[in-house]
Amino acid sequence: MTGNAAARSSWGGLAFLLLACASCPSLGQVRTWPAAGLANHAEENVRLLDANGNPVATVSRDRMRQILQVQDRMQQQGGFAGELLIAQGRGPNAFALSARGRSIIGITAPMLDLLQDDLDAYAALLGHEIAHHVRRHAQDRRSREQTLGVGGAIVGLALGAAGVRGGRAIADLGRVALTSSYSREEEREADRLGVEWMSAAGFDPEGALRLHERLLQLGHGGSIPFLQSHPAGEERVAFIRQQIANLAPSSMTAADVIRAQVLPTQQQPAVAELDAESSQAFARGMAAYQEMRFEAAHREFLQAAFAGHPGAQHALGVLYSSGAGVAQDQALALEWHRKAAGQLSTEDRADLDQRLRIAR
Repeated sequence: MTGNAAARSSWGGLAFLLLACASCPSLGQVRTWPAAGLANHAEENVRLLDANGNPVATVSRDRMRQILQVQDRMQQQGGFAGELLIAQGRGPNAFALSARGRSIIGITAPMLDLLQDDLDAYAALLGHEIAHHVRRHAQDRRSREQTLGVGGAIVGLALGAAGVRGGRAIADLGRVALTSSYSREEEREADRLGVEWMSAAGFDPEGALRLHERLLQLGHGGSIPFLQSHPAGEERVAFIRQQIANLAPSSMTAADVIRAQVLPTQQQPAVAELDAESSQAFARGMAAYQEMRFEAAHREFLQAAFAGHPGAQHALGVLYSSGAGVAQDQALALEWHRKAAGQLSTEDRADLDQRLRIAR
């Protein structure tokens, strides 16, 4: 299958590609870039150029670092180690690639635009592709191709002998329909494992629903389930929703941990320079904290902390240290305290600690 054929593959735009190459600088005529290289780039915003020097996309170095951490957590759940590539593409897509012993997962640049900073959705996307690798679905598909190739020739001869015109073409059409993508069972298994792994890794499984709902809005879901080799988009969303309902409760803090670890390193604004929205979110968080509504406080503090509010960052450290409203995580608590330390005076920090201590 070529890169362009894969980009046209249905069922949520997820495809499998098999390419025999030494260095994989491209998928056919489609340019790729190692995510690890982008994550270590000197510039925060990296322009991707095609083979002719034309701009393809601009990606964020910090976003790449976050996605790589998502990949690492998901691969630990699947017992898998692979390489992540960003690929040129006409639309949102992802693929699993095997090339001379290299296990590769690819995400197209338009998929990055679609998902933005939704790390839970990336966990669902990567988990699905990792599952294809782990369950060796590609090898199963190649076996079907070989078997149906021989069978198709026999069926074509039989149809011809029976007087059916174009018998071999009819047989080939059936073979393509069965081998052009993964089977329904394989796709369901990949979705099921992806959801299970992302929950076990601490991601919000609702991210899987957001991923496929966004793809459906763009028209990338299959429209005729019976003629597809996999469920249509709506059917797939229903299946994922059922899998989520069967999951045990989990902490769902992995995305927050990753964002805290990969926040931009430049100096954040002082409290006086913060916008009104972040200051109001911090105030709402403090009110919720004092009423012992710790989960609501966590949501408000997160909004303000990501905008650079040092008081909210320090308050998040207190929440994660005590386990109030969130799963207790001393490493994450230390990370938030560290981010706030350079911006809060000793007096301000002591005053905030006193206010937080009273509520507890």
